Amino acid sequence: MKLINYKGLKNNPAVIVLFSLFIISFVISVGICVYCTVIVPFQISSAIKKELIELYAPTAIKKEDNAILFTLTGKPSKTMQKIVYEYFLHNYGLETIFIENKEKCFIEFFKGNSQFTHTGTVCLSWAKDAAELNIEERTKTTQSTKISKKEYDTKIAIVLDDAGYNYSSADIFYRSQLPLTFALIPDLPNSYEHYEKICNAGMNLILHIPMEPEKGADFVEKQAILVSMSREEIANKLELFFNHFPKAAGMNNHMGSRAVKDPQVMDAVLDFAKKRKIFWLDSKTTPASVSHKIAQGKKLAYLERDVFLDNENTEEYAEKAMLQLIKIAKKRGYGIGIGHVQSDKLYPVLEKYKAKQDELEIEFVPLSDLIL
Repeated sequence: MKLINYKGLKNNPAVIVLFSLFIISFVISVGICVYCTVIVPFQISSAIKKELIELYAPTAIKKEDNAILFTLTGKPSKTMQKIVYEYFLHNYGLETIFIENKEKCFIEFFKGNSQFTHTGTVCLSWAKDAAELNIEERTKTTQSTKISKKEYDTKIAIVLDDAGYNYSSADIFYRSQLPLTFALIPDLPNSYEHYEKICNAGMNLILHIPMEPEKGADFVEKQAILVSMSREEIANKLELFFNHFPKAAGMNNHMGSRAVKDPQVMDAVLDFAKKRKIFWLDSKTTPASVSHKIAQGKKLAYLERDVFLDNENTEEYAEKAMLQLIKIAKKRGYGIGIGHVQSDKLYPVLEKYKAKQDELEIEFVPLSDLIL
């Protein structure tokens, strides 16, 4: 039996090269592992803390072991918390959960279903001011004589697109007791009639701006925003729309899968929104939309659709979509669902969940309430 000559292997150049490559690969693997599991999370954690300071502008910062406490001048508004949520979701892919009581709010970050724990405990703290205490006292004295509407932390905004078309089912939505938001397509033969109905009903109104889809300009209304237009043409067209319907508080895109991913088009649209002091709702007809990034750069009030409620015009589909919307809102604090005035199967589902608001501890609100 021939024994292996280990001395010969030690001096074999091929063996030396292979062994060296193994050592190098091992060291690189360990380095990558350490970098990904320790260094990167530490860097992200440090960046998050710095950005929390910039966003909240605390009057004092206190660090204790693995915790950081920010002292604020007052309780952060829901708009502020929404801004924080959107900021970390779009910049880090982290969802933000706010666990709040009367004087403190703990912030937790999640990546999918896993908690991002590297930031440690983040706590916002504020002191009640005299005005808040006076409001509380006045509320206590009037509770026995006046029944106030219950307000819950979970807000649901329902937007109904395609108002302006002569759909017979639209009128039933105008008569609803829910605080719906209607997206009106401008310059249709029935647009002014529907505008008056929405305003007389005291409903929230935005303009549903026709914008060029991937299929091209032939597949959208003639008065659409096209990618071939100049900034001046876009601004003039939007100015005309909003002058005709001055009570509109914002706008969203009708179609527009090509237009909303064009940086020049969206910069012109959102520049108009900024000057007009209105908000933008991205209908999310394409995941490639650039509107969020541009709106963020302009510090423009921005929202985006979470769920389409009636991709199929059946009560079963609308029911599942509503449950999905409520789940999102429970986790984030608010949810935005888009339906259509021609969806006759959607109305009974909305009425059903209107009756279940207290049971589910949700509150239906106009879309504008998520901005103000």
